Amino acid sequence: MYYSLTGVVDRMAHEVAAKLGADLYRMTPSTTYNQNMWKAWDQAQAETAADNLPTLTGQLPDLSAYDQVILGGPVWGYTLSNPMRVYLQQTDFKGKNVAAFWTYYDHDEKYEKTLTDNLANAKYVGGLELTMSLMGNQNALETAITQWTNNLN
Repeated sequence: MYYSLTGVVDRMAHEVAAKLGADLYRMTPSTTYNQNMWKAWDQAQAETAADNLPTLTGQLPDLSAYDQVILGGPVWGYTLSNPMRVYLQQTDFKGKNVAAFWTYYDHDEKYEKTLTDNLANAKYVGGLELTMSLMGNQNALETAITQWTNNLN
């Protein structure tokens, strides 16, 4: 399960799924966000302040057949994107192991804590921080993803 605004998370989700042989589902919010990450964050802050988070479009997958769920998303303003927040608010992970990866430019201080605070009934099994510099080094990226996914199995 992942959300990608600019395609960066999309690329990482496909790399992780290929390593694990995992199914993929891309969340699609009802809101169209600006492709500029700073403008998207401004838009997200306004939504949050107005308590007007977007809905997710399409049918979300039934998680009952899965023992493990991996969440992927961008960091917006140190923390979760609004589409990921919405997904977490409406999902019960009862009996699931949940792992996560996130992409960011410079700050992710609140991401993992906010994520774990919002995982209903899940067992959190670890996260992978993907900085822009790491994602720009294919060898280092491959190593990081391989080590992380090996720890999930």
